[in-house]
Amino acid sequence: MNNIMESVFIYSNKHFITEIFAQVPNYTVINLKSLQQLKDIRTNNKFSLIIDSSYEEVNWKDIESVILQLKLIILLYDTSVNNIQSLSIPLNIPIIYMAMPFKFFKLISLINYYSSTTQENIRLSNNYSFSYTNKLLIRLKGEAKYNENIDLTEKEASLLKFLYNAQGSPISKNEILERIWGYSSILETHTLETHIYRLRQKLGEDAYMIYTYENKYGLKRHDFS
Repeated sequence: MNNIMESVFIYSNKHFITEIFAQVPNYTVINLKSLQQLKDIRTNNKFSLIIDSSYEEVNWKDIESVILQLKLIILLYDTSVNNIQSLSIPLNIPIIYMAMPFKFFKLISLINYYSSTTQENIRLSNNYSFSYTNKLLIRLKGEAKYNENIDLTEKEASLLKFLYNAQGSPISKNEILERIWGYSSILETHTLETHIYRLRQKLGEDAYMIYTYENKYGLKRHDFS
């Protein structure tokens, strides 16, 4: 397991969010009580930001000073309010809209999913490592100079990262489609199956690592300890 502490800043008056986070290992959680505190965030590390849009409206100028340090913005909104705040920022930083009430494990899984991008190379097996940043599978051949780089598409890289973050557990096809493609439809499972097929082809002799279980997909995790 990865023991790196994840930093999460929360801008909300709903204290239960911070209290629940405090019970989750490997998280450093800071509750922001004002827009000024939000603007004054000073950290050398990348972090996730949770904004409760029902608390106070925030625009990208309010987070401009830390924009380059954001991994992810999660915008919580109240389904009873018709006018849902939208947040537009000028950089390609993921913004996830999450309706309240929500299941806390889904919030955690979102943060884990995007936080893993900070790992430059992930060792998948004795034969392959994976760079999400560079969208590459690296075929390991002893010395680094002999390694072979295999290009991945954006969706292939996102899919592989998502499966890796599940820690070996299988994930339903619908959940994968929702998370990677933004929709879920029986008619679109062919899209997912095509990407799984292509990933297995690129993994060559390690294609078995991507397994199927009861209409779910998973990625076998190797223990290198």
